[in-house]
Amino acid sequence: MTYGRFLLRSLFVGTLAPADVLVGNSCCGIIEAPPLGLPVVDTGPRQQSRERAQNARHVPQEMMMIAAAIEKCLFNQATKATTADCENPCY
Repeated sequence: MTYGRFLLRSLFVGTLAPADVLVGNSCCGIIEAPPLGLPVVDTGPRQQSRERAQNARHVPQEMMMIAAAIEKCLFNQATKATTADCENPCY
């Protein structure tokens, strides 16, 4: 169900649940992703100064750095373990 052109929050969060990693500069990586144990590659300056959980890694908007961060989120076992058990400092 949508409200206007937007998904209801519960439906939006449900679309994140099956993801392996979230890449971008949206606050959903800071707010909604931690309880899901979803790793986040936060790119660019938009969210840079915000407090964040251990699931989020900030990288500049540079393709090689973004690719390396995605790879670490997907394949590094220590990173996966930290992400799965992180607490959200935003709540």
